[in-house]
Amino acid sequence: MLENQLMALLRSTLMADSRLAGVAVDRKLPLDAIGAPKVPTVFTQQIGTARYGFLKREYLPLPEPAETMLYRETQYMETTVQVSATARRKPVDEAFPTAFDICRAASDILQGDAALATLAAQNVRPGRITNIRDVPFLNESAQNEDNPSFDVVLHHVQITESTTTPPVAVFEPKIGRV
Repeated sequence: MLENQLMALLRSTLMADSRLAGVAVDRKLPLDAIGAPKVPTVFTQQIGTARYGFLKREYLPLPEPAETMLYRETQYMETTVQVSATARRKPVDEAFPTAFDICRAASDILQGDAALATLAAQNVRPGRITNIRDVPFLNESAQNEDNPSFDVVLHHVQITESTTTPPVAVFEPKIGRV
């Protein structure tokens, strides 16, 4: 599964739950964005990918009229995604969710049965979800704001298929005197 497909699956899984109704789910804060988003927002950003295990190579026959074979490489991957939330505080409205509340809801959604079933249908398995960390900062209006976030590690398979076979290099050992 490619990065764009994985991130789209994660965003659609978060948006499908009613606990994030009225909350935007975006890939990451665009570089040309000025100021904080106007609506509460959950951001997802890939922060690392690692190979998991060994590369599996196999040749598969194509249907009969074809004279070539299908070359497939299968690699298990471990992708770490940071999920963070932002929300402008409304001190007069106690029912308005804070950024921490939104981040906790996103964490709960990804640990729920519905999200696990949605991810498993696409061969994606969450390995672990870290604790929520909260980083306070001063925003552009010199007001205190929080940026809660957590990491989710996703295990998935990346498959590359081709009808061209990689060339085989011939190795001839030569023994020489020392």
